[in-house]
Amino acid sequence: MALTLPLQFFDGLCRCCGIAGGFEGPSSSSITQERLAKIIIENASLTDLFRWRRVSGAFKKAAEARLSSFTRIDVRVYDGLTDLRNHHCHKDSFEWLPHGNVMMVDLGMGQLGIAVDTKLKSNDVKSLLRLLMAFRHYVEELFMDSPIIELIVSQINKQQVNLLIEMLKSTRKFTEQQNSEDRSLISSFFPEPIPGPFFTNLKKLTITSQSNQLEHLSRLGTYAVGVDFLYETQNIDLLCLKICIGGQWCQKRNVRMFRHVNRFRQWTEADSLGERYFQQFSGATRVKSNSPRN
Repeated sequence: MALTLPLQFFDGLCRCCGIAGGFEGPSSSSITQERLAKIIIENASLTDLFRWRRVSGAFKKAAEARLSSFTRIDVRVYDGLTDLRNHHCHKDSFEWLPHGNVMMVDLGMGQLGIAVDTKLKSNDVKSLLRLLMAFRHYVEELFMDSPIIELIVSQINKQQVNLLIEMLKSTRKFTEQQNSEDRSLISSFFPEPIPGPFFTNLKKLTITSQSNQLEHLSRLGTYAVGVDFLYETQNIDLLCLKICIGGQWCQKRNVRMFRHVNRFRQWTEADSLGERYFQQFSGATRVKSNSPRN
């Protein structure tokens, strides 16, 4: 149903341009379709972009070309974002995914902004992951909050567990049927392997975390997923961890904070990155002065 209007619109344009009439040769008709697809895709919204690429090969090619132009993505988490969807505004510059409370903003110059609510539901998680999967081969600079990276790593872990279960099931089936079936059938039991890291061309990664969100980074090592499943460490030019410290300095609390940071450093293999890894602390600080007041 979501493709009904795009298909009707596409069919009408084809009839107006004479593409379906057969007056032009096959090569000319293909070129006209590619030009038409390029014009529509360049002016389509982000949500419609994913619908148009399912219309035909020409539209898929044009859609992938536009998707590849987004090389920088910001993924942020906000409180009460779901409530914002209920307040309609005619001048909104952002879009919502149809099956999840995920906001998208085209920031221009190859930048895409993505925002989700702190209280994610299952549909929101699925929509966010599908959206990131669409850009996984194109993004080179990624900025995200700490809950997002744990969400991605946990999803990779889930895929690995499912793959292992399928392999065990396949082995058991083959053992039970090897006397009655050809050995070559075993290839149909095994699922397709996961194709490389999640972000294949990532070069710069910046993770922002509030001081009370550092547990998300500390838990990354518990998923039994290496950092190479997220990105290629050899291709990383910069890995930055930004920590926002709120309130007054507390020695006990900050000892715990650095414990979380050290676990994150171990998981990312920060020591092997050398100068390509750095940490940045920000927040309210108190300035002490020993000089007397006048």
